[in-house]
Amino acid sequence: MVLAPIKKDYLVEKRNVLNEMMAKGWTIQELRLFSIYLSKINARDPATRVVRFFLNDFQRLMGLKRLQLKDIKPTIDSLLSKIVYVPLVREGKMRGITAFQLFKECSVSQANDGVWYVEIDAHDKALPLMFNYKREYFTYPVSDVLQLRGTNQYRMYEILKQYEKLGSLTITYKELRDKIGIEENEYVDKSTGKQRWDNFKTKVLDECQKTLAEMTNIKYTYTAEKRGGLNKKITFTIEKNADYTKQMTVEEFFREGDPAPSADVVSGEVISVKPAAAERPGIASKRPGIDFDMLSGALDDEFSLAEVEMLYRIALPYIEYTFPKETRDGVTLKMFDYFMLKYAQLKAYKKPVRSRFGLLRTFIEADAKGALGGDGHNTTRW
Repeated sequence: MVLAPIKKDYLVEKRNVLNEMMAKGWTIQELRLFSIYLSKINARDPATRVVRFFLNDFQRLMGLKRLQLKDIKPTIDSLLSKIVYVPLVREGKMRGITAFQLFKECSVSQANDGVWYVEIDAHDKALPLMFNYKREYFTYPVSDVLQLRGTNQYRMYEILKQYEKLGSLTITYKELRDKIGIEENEYVDKSTGKQRWDNFKTKVLDECQKTLAEMTNIKYTYTAEKRGGLNKKITFTIEKNADYTKQMTVEEFFREGDPAPSADVVSGEVISVKPAAAERPGIASKRPGIDFDMLSGALDDEFSLAEVEMLYRIALPYIEYTFPKETRDGVTLKMFDYFMLKYAQLKAYKKPVRSRFGLLRTFIEADAKGALGGDGHNTTRW
């Protein structure tokens, strides 16, 4: 069996319409979280809508200095306040808009394994924007955006990435400001309060051009009309960045500067957010001896690395219960054999299914629940 190349980056799949709705009020931390959220779900399976982060990872991602409830609440409030506006179009004409939250629930809780997590769930009305679409979407590796230093750079990257295959984008000055999410009082003449093109050109277009060429897999050049005010047209030429080298994986992002959990408080009580980054499983760092790329090979490389990791977390209680002695030092080999067995079961399944990943997960969950006496709560450690 030929194993797939090492895959270190989660891949974001983002619908064009969702990208065009992104506007004002997002912080760089929230943009990063949303990208990682999109990279962790399976866009073909709405059952993956709930994404779980280790509390330490959430702290690192959102730039929180402490994990006291008073520090977490504003961050959660801001996430749950993110609104998308969907145009209502009939007979080719704009007939209004409908608005709803992007996320409906965010919880901070301690799982049965004693580890604290943050769980985020998408709003029901937002599901069509994130799941079961077949066209008009674009992809990018999370590693491309983790080190971008501001919302302007982040949004410029996503806007141009959407048009990368076309190779160019022509957009008005006002439209670009709106898509990036720039407020009306930004880049204005202090004496008159009017928006200044030269400020925008220097602080946004030129700075983003330099940063994207240094840190991402695309680069661009642009030309702009001399006149036109807010209707001035800007034309971008977008191309692959031949000088690009990967900057940082998700795992490296969470490990670098991972905050030490000292006085972490929820509801006035001191909590533990152990294990530390170097010890805990999953996105923060891989357990010694766990090779998710190898395990992907047992599944004929059909599923994403994130999905393989999810199956591993679900299956782990079953493997450890069934082979307690063998798995002390060799859990990967036992898991590899188990995945091959389950994949053979999947291939032998003759009835039509909507999601092969969902069916495989059902097989594994059944084994894990059986090993735990039918409880099932301990089957997910990720």
